[in-house]
Amino acid sequence: MGQLAHLDNYAVLPGVELSALAEGRPELARRVAGRYGIPRVYADHRTMLERAELDAVVAVMGFDLNWGVVRDIFCFGKQAATEKAMCLTPNGAAELTALARERVLVHQVGYMKRFDPAARQAQEWIAARRADGRAGGLLHARIWCAHGNWQWNIPRPISSGEKAPDYATPREARPEGMTEEEFRWVIGWLNYYSHQTNLLRALLGEDYEPEYFSSTAECDLAVVRTARGVPAVLEFPHRRVDGWDEGCDVTFQKAILRLRLPAPLARQQAGRLEIEELGEGVSIRPIAPDWSFAEQAKSFIAAVRGEGPEISPPEQAAAEVLLAHKLARMRRG
Repeated sequence: MGQLAHLDNYAVLPGVELSALAEGRPELARRVAGRYGIPRVYADHRTMLERAELDAVVAVMGFDLNWGVVRDIFCFGKQAATEKAMCLTPNGAAELTALARERVLVHQVGYMKRFDPAARQAQEWIAARRADGRAGGLLHARIWCAHGNWQWNIPRPISSGEKAPDYATPREARPEGMTEEEFRWVIGWLNYYSHQTNLLRALLGEDYEPEYFSSTAECDLAVVRTARGVPAVLEFPHRRVDGWDEGCDVTFQKAILRLRLPAPLARQQAGRLEIEELGEGVSIRPIAPDWSFAEQAKSFIAAVRGEGPEISPPEQAAAEVLLAHKLARMRRG
């Protein structure tokens, strides 16, 4: 992910220099730095932060490391972009959010589906219809994702076969009262499904609370209700498909919006947006074939330069961590 979904995109952005790389596997670091023309390599992130001239850090790693590494990045006064999930615990998420805001630093969490051009257009259309009332009231939303070919035959990254060292970075402690099995479940949920829970939050433009949750061998199913009273269903069937099956339907009294999203690593692809309005029929909205990961990289640089908003801010990423822990408690019950 660090190479194909991130370095590939930052390497081609105008006015952006890849000035340093932190990687504990020396041969892999040498090969990757050579591939992307990165002049300086460090064995760990702290040494890089101490010695390299940086404006921002793209920190892509197992998200169990995020809490410790991002705290260090903020303590050095650098802007940060990370992969999802933000971290593992609500307390850790609250701490990182507070640090970013206290130090006036950007922390973009990698919910790249927010950056898909079709998702952005869907978000704007939903907000406009809720404001002008043209489609009547917002009745219901449904979002889902099934496993499939998420890599979409993308080229393999550079590999050296080296074992990663044991990075001396603090990890978050398992919350008191939570079993090890429950904590592993939360981590799995954040890894697989927080993309969709976060996208729903973006599309509807408001927070929500879970009212019902069922987790079985066949399907994870949640019913939530937004702050303005809109019910939504989240469906995550435990099945595989040859391609990719992910989407969101948002139903108004007089219109239905249907958003379909591509596999995460399907380059030069964007989502498909279809809108059916009473008396107007069905319209397929034209979407530029821009990859969400490429758009995410552009947005981070714009936010760092003060030229654009934080499209995936830490407050909303922290909400996904809290939601996962709430669902774990509901699952226990």
